[in-house]
This record gives sequence, structure tokens and C-alpha cells, in this order.
Amino acid sequence: EYGQLPETLQQVTEEYGLQPTPAFTHKVIQLWETVLVRHGLMTVGYPPSGKTWVKDVLAETLKRVADGGDTFMPVTQYCMCP
Repeated sequence: EYGQLPETLQQVTEEYGLQPTPAFTHKVIQLWETVLVRHGLMTVGYPPSGKTWVKDVLAETLKRVADGGDTFMPVTQYCMCP
């Protein structure tokens, strides 16, 4: 179901200098599953909660596992700051 996503996710997380804890990995996969069923989304939460790391790690992971299909494809991020 996830293919190479978990292994690549762990590798990218470590390359970013982060710890691939189960909680962080779960949040990244949750965001990916949300992207699959939504046209757009916002990440909201307290400032030091890891929102930027989750979206950046997911974007890099999907770029690396992109296979030209509908499930794994590169992500284009548009950040809107109020």
C-alpha cells in the first residue's frame, strides 16, 4: 500500500537532521493520506509543533518516490503567510 514511502521517509527524515520517531512518521503519513483525498489543505497548530518539517519531509519524500502515477507524485507547495 505504501510502497517505498516508509523507507524513503525515514531516510529523508534523518538527512534533515530529525529523528524518525513513530509519532513524526505517523504525522507525515497522515498528511500524505489527506493530500490524496483533498484538493488543498492547511496545516495549523502552535508555532513549535513541527508543521513545516512535516510538510517539507513529505514533499521531499514524494519527490524521491515519484513513479509517474497518481499515488506517488512530486508536490508543489504554495505557502501563504498572513
